[in-house]
Amino acid sequence: MAACQVEKKLLVAAAKNGLVIPCDVEATAFLLAHPRGAYTAARTVQQTKIFDYEAHIRRLGLSPLK
Repeated sequence: MAACQVEKKLLVAAAKNGLVIPCDVEATAFLLAHPRGAYTAARTVQQTKIFDYEAHIRRLGLSPLK
């Protein structure tokens, strides 16, 4: 019996200075198309909550120190 694969489209969002920016490419293309800087990716829970939000903020805050 062949395995059945379901293609699931990921919902992706990006923001800069609090404003939504278009983001319809995969991560590598996104990073190459934008200036160097601190970026983080987050998973959402129930579409309204960010999983481990504090870790994302901490990583962004520490990135200029590297």
